[in-house]
Amino acid sequence: MKRLKFTMGALLIPLICIAAPLNEEASSFGTWGRASESLYQGLEPRSKGVVAPDALSTVYSTHDGLFIRTSDGEVTLPVVLTPGLAEAVWAPTSKFVALTVSDGGVVGTWDTYLVPTGDPSNLFSVRGIVTNAAKDIFKCNGEILNIGAIGWDKHSDIVKVIAEVPPHSTCEDMGKIEGLVINVRTRTVQRRLNRKEVLEQWRDILGRRFMILPPHSRTQPDA
Repeated sequence: MKRLKFTMGALLIPLICIAAPLNEEASSFGTWGRASESLYQGLEPRSKGVVAPDALSTVYSTHDGLFIRTSDGEVTLPVVLTPGLAEAVWAPTSKFVALTVSDGGVVGTWDTYLVPTGDPSNLFSVRGIVTNAAKDIFKCNGEILNIGAIGWDKHSDIVKVIAEVPPHSTCEDMGKIEGLVINVRTRTVQRRLNRKEVLEQWRDILGRRFMILPPHSRTQPDA
């Protein structure tokens, strides 16, 4: 059984004020992706975790860290997170799971890690891939982009993520979003989508975070 170092972030979770309540259906969506599932029930670890489509693997949290269990055993995932702010969206083939976690609060910083079930110790962050491709959308002194996974293609070769300028007042482009289509095999961005394209083409897979967007995201001219 492999064990890797785990680091837990602070327990401070700032609140984001939402202008209107979500409807009952939307309240069941994940934070970033509609099909994403939280690894927590409130601040407590979700007892059964999030099970892969083939039911052979499970990603789950405990008070000691974040883990994945496969047919080969259990692996501790070296991911920094705040309890209550972690969700998973499985690839349809169960070959990968995308974990989106915040190491601060609801505002961020959010990161996405891709975990291959064949070798969970080979997990990787998509941050380098995203920032290299989307650095031109970013205007925020001293802050870094939030990144969240929202879904997969049917073959599990493509993961769809959103890069978001942190939605608070220190950022000139606060709340601006862009979609990126990442090939997990080559670890390259195959396509970028502006805000309008994200809201139109990905509307059926977006999570609660994008039900009500900050003013900047509603008014920013499309690139």
